[in-house]
Amino acid sequence: MKKQYLLLTFLLAFQSVLAAIPTEEGLLQNLNNQALTGNVVTVKMALKQENRNEYLKFIFLLDRPNIISLVQITYGDSQMQSTQIRDIKVIQDLNSKLAQEKLPERNLFYGTLLMLATNKPSGVEVFLKKNGVEITKNKSLMNEEKMKLLRSYKTYLTQNKSKGEADSPLAPTDPEEKNKVISLFKSNTYTQTKNIELVKDGSDFLWKADWKSVQALFSNEERRLKKITYKNLDNEYTIETRDYTSFNGLNELPKYIEISNEKGAVASFQVISEEVNSKRDLEDIKKKIVPFKDSQAVLSFLY
Repeated sequence: MKKQYLLLTFLLAFQSVLAAIPTEEGLLQNLNNQALTGNVVTVKMALKQENRNEYLKFIFLLDRPNIISLVQITYGDSQMQSTQIRDIKVIQDLNSKLAQEKLPERNLFYGTLLMLATNKPSGVEVFLKKNGVEITKNKSLMNEEKMKLLRSYKTYLTQNKSKGEADSPLAPTDPEEKNKVISLFKSNTYTQTKNIELVKDGSDFLWKADWKSVQALFSNEERRLKKITYKNLDNEYTIETRDYTSFNGLNELPKYIEISNEKGAVASFQVISEEVNSKRDLEDIKKKIVPFKDSQAVLSFLY
């Protein structure tokens, strides 16, 4: 019983340690969001832009290895029925299309939405790479010596349920060795990346990722994206998110997303719903609704 308690305590502590220090890869994996239970993610949004109101459906298809497809449907009414469709765009390989895209606002929006809706960092990573930034992967930051100790202790707990603590990897008999083990156990699991720092914004503490021309702010505890900004010689583009909500009882998205440039607000989105399943229902759309635009069409941004 004691061993079972120790194992449970260890696993909980281990998970806590892994989550304690944010990394670039971790922040871009949208870690506060639950893992998806299906490979088709559908997000419905209302778009407000000047005198223009439209309704959009984004369908992310994750059922092919290493390839993410996107179907974007624009509606003229909030009922979002087939007869109200104004436009359909299909991107067979979203990341490849983003790698070719020349307009930064398109890259930034689709990469960010992909991360928020699917927990996939690849779209943002494509954008960063185009701006001379390579994300430091968790594996290269990991304290391998500590991980080896933790794995050996986990093995010890599972294989020695009825024995005492005498042979525990965390309790060597030599005092000097024991001090080394305790010090190693308390050390950081990941080496702190130079691009991430904790900053104060008013009364709040936020994690700031500084990737040269791209900067992002994440909440301290949940690691939720609050803002991401791209600046070049010509303009500045910002995406801000707020009021994270679970729309399907499991996964979360910000209820409001605002896109702006240096002149002010450009477009505001309100998320209406999110669904996660494994059903492809796009063939009927292709056959019966407005003229179909294939993957060779230029990725058209929303505004």
